[in-house]
Amino acid sequence: MNEVSPELRVLLSRLVGLPLVTLKIGEHSSLSLTFGPNESNSDKEAQTACLGTWYEDWKIFDQDGKLLLARASAVAAPNINFGAYEDIEMFNGKVRLRLSLGHYVEFADRRMNDDIFYAFLPDHVFVGYAAKSGWRYGPSGRPWTGGKPI
Repeated sequence: MNEVSPELRVLLSRLVGLPLVTLKIGEHSSLSLTFGPNESNSDKEAQTACLGTWYEDWKIFDQDGKLLLARASAVAAPNINFGAYEDIEMFNGKVRLRLSLGHYVEFADRRMNDDIFYAFLPDHVFVGYAAKSGWRYGPSGRPWTGGKPI
């Protein structure tokens, strides 16, 4: 339930190489990462994905494992080039996003029933992870009914 399945990797594979264009620290120290084309083009929205958490338990590390930013110290997004989306994995019960320049973002799992990680993907696909229910996916353009396990 906690592993990243081959099916999930396929869903996220179209993000590989997309640059991180926006890192936003929101209300209640939530974190939102938008990956997509840097240039403006008519199909930009169709190629854009938003990954993150609605909660405050996240950390960003550099390529050496040094903590760069955490929700407790987060006031504004740092002006750092994080590169592009590279991969997703589970590490010690946490969701870990790997970025192309060696940085990684960890989302911890304090809330058993709620999504600690979300991904709004192109083509209106939603992926979520909660410690109790594991990975789920479904359409993002209609009311959420719990999705399908993945």
